[in-house]
Amino acid sequence: MKKIIILLCLACTVVYAQKEDDGGSRGPKGEPSTSNLAINGPVTPRGGGDSYATGFEGSEGFTPGFLGTQGGWSTFLVSTAQPVITNANANGGTQALRIDVDGSIGAGNLTGGFSPLTTPTDPMAPTRCSVNVFISGTGGADYDVAPQAPSQGFLTARVNFRFTGPIRVLDGGSFVDTGVTWPVNQWFNLTIDCDPAAPRLDYYIDGSLIYTANALVGGTTMEQVVLISDNFHFGDVGDFDDLEFGPPVLVTIPTLSQWGLIGFLALMLCVSFVFIRKQQKVEAV
Repeated sequence: MKKIIILLCLACTVVYAQKEDDGGSRGPKGEPSTSNLAINGPVTPRGGGDSYATGFEGSEGFTPGFLGTQGGWSTFLVSTAQPVITNANANGGTQALRIDVDGSIGAGNLTGGFSPLTTPTDPMAPTRCSVNVFISGTGGADYDVAPQAPSQGFLTARVNFRFTGPIRVLDGGSFVDTGVTWPVNQWFNLTIDCDPAAPRLDYYIDGSLIYTANALVGGTTMEQVVLISDNFHFGDVGDFDDLEFGPPVLVTIPTLSQWGLIGFLALMLCVSFVFIRKQQKVEAV
């Protein structure tokens, strides 16, 4: 019995070591590529707008099954099975994009999807990427979200959800641990703000700032987002939903003089209300 237990422990150790040491497309010791160059994908027609949003719903041209070229998307050519549109676990609506294992190719091969390309009107204007993410468990694949600017030849940002739990961002030519772990088996939101003029990249999880980079990765705008898995799944899946990227919708904050006017109008409204109530009481008498 003890021999069997020892053999099982050794087998688990070998599997874990193989994941850490795999050379593949992950680089040495299982690390994702730290290149800041745009990730090459199939040629995708460039859209006419400067922003893009999708919930992967049927009304947007998506049906359950292999993503392929649905909705203007494209995939890594190494896989003709992943990712898929699924109705098994959606954050909003009824469908989401899922990346699961492709057993026909080796672990370490990148699978995933390339969004349609946009045409930013100002490549130096602030841009934002927001996407909801669900990773069913640790110990399996790495998942990445990578906004990029193919026309400039660079990534704009890259977030790596490491298989052991840490959330890491590409900064200064390497992945930096943000000190935050991703929520397991539940939906969470990732938002990335890029201000090329500052320069500055802010990373948020569920609205909370987790990391700020004071240098750009390379690109100055977001023309496309790539959703990635390293196909090192161990029973886990990665789901993505409600993707949006482009110029952020800014809320204008009133100036001090405008706040004064707002306060004055509010005071006049209160006075008018009191006057009307008094008049009503007089008339009632």
